[in-house]
Amino acid sequence: MHRDPETIQADIDELETLLAQGARNLDRLHDELAETRAMLSADERNRQHLRYVMRRYESGEYVAVGINTWWCRDGQLLERATPNDMGALHQLERQGLIACEKRQENAA
Repeated sequence: MHRDPETIQADIDELETLLAQGARNLDRLHDELAETRAMLSADERNRQHLRYVMRRYESGEYVAVGINTWWCRDGQLLERATPNDMGALHQLERQGLIACEKRQENAA
């Protein structure tokens, strides 16, 4: 014996609702995965930049701050320090990995 059409239609409606919910859940999971991958990638780029700044610092370079910020060695300007460089230096200082010395130099 066949089921009545209204019961079949109710089953179809229920499955369509479940499929729509599943599609929304799948979209949400795809978004979450993309966001998580982006965050992990950003974390890795941040770690790489911290290592880069630490290597420069350990090699004897330092940042001089005036109107602009400059990477220096032995009093010679090497190149501009970027905002990311400064952020990394401050983060390394907060973590106690480097000691930033602040001094005022007088121009003669």
